[in-house]
Amino acid sequence: HASSVGFRTIGYYFGAGHISVGLCMFGLVCLFMASAEALRIVSDYFMGKLGQDDGSSFSRYLSWVSFAIVAALLRVTVFVLLAMHTSKTVHERLFRRLAESPMSYFDTTPSGTILNHFSKDLDAMDTLLPQYAIDFGQDIALLAGIVCVVVWSTPPALIAVIPVLLSFGAVRAFYSRTARQTKRMDSNARGPVYTMISDVADGLVTVRAHAQMQGVTKAFTSLVDSCGKSFFQTFILQPWCILTLDSLGATIVCITAISCVSLRGTLPMEIATLAISYALLTRGKMQFCVRLSVEAENHLIAVERLHRFEAELVSEEEIISGT
Repeated sequence: HASSVGFRTIGYYFGAGHISVGLCMFGLVCLFMASAEALRIVSDYFMGKLGQDDGSSFSRYLSWVSFAIVAALLRVTVFVLLAMHTSKTVHERLFRRLAESPMSYFDTTPSGTILNHFSKDLDAMDTLLPQYAIDFGQDIALLAGIVCVVVWSTPPALIAVIPVLLSFGAVRAFYSRTARQTKRMDSNARGPVYTMISDVADGLVTVRAHAQMQGVTKAFTSLVDSCGKSFFQTFILQPWCILTLDSLGATIVCITAISCVSLRGTLPMEIATLAISYALLTRGKMQFCVRLSVEAENHLIAVERLHRFEAELVSEEEIISGT
């Protein structure tokens, strides 16, 4: 299954199981991200105009900085509240539906699979996904702001920026596909490990009676090695990603500097300074943006798995009523 997580999974996460409401909440979070970054750019622009005219620039600068701070606090607060509500609601609903499931479900479903959902998948949704998602949202808004500032200040740079952005998208897509598949394999490989631990614990007396300790240890080591292979494949992708994206960031800096020099007769000094200072941020932010986006997408797979798990749980009351 090579497709990426879709809007249904995003809606399920932001809406605590209600997809349509979640998509609206997702749009609201994106609006807060874009607004906070736009206000930050405006405040930086007025900071460049300080000292060039009377004191009115300083008052405008303080006003825009205040707006930017309020917007930054609002975007984090809204996201954290949504994440906390989702974590609590989804956990309670999954536990309730599992407790109401018939005994036939527990007879046909390995205990390791259930344990994997309530341990690793819920932990990824509760702790890891909010951290990576909020950082990715801030970084992608910053990158979009950088591109807008560069193109607005030096319009000829748009011709050279477009190929760089296309290359950025290609690198991100390649890195994402590979990391996503290894993450799915890692998640699927953990279930048999947990199942074997549970089975060996239940049948430990039988294993010792038949002197099968060495065989069980060998089988368990093989399962652990399968999990480690997926993690190692994801880990070795990072150096290549860092080198490639830093090169693309350096290209944007070079394009911006050349454009500012070519327009030195008509481009105001504060705008040129703003463009170059923002372009310098791309060298580190591009790689972090890609890595954070992939990590957030990988942890969204845990939400996808929980969504499927909830759909599989059917209570005895629903079976009796035929719904």
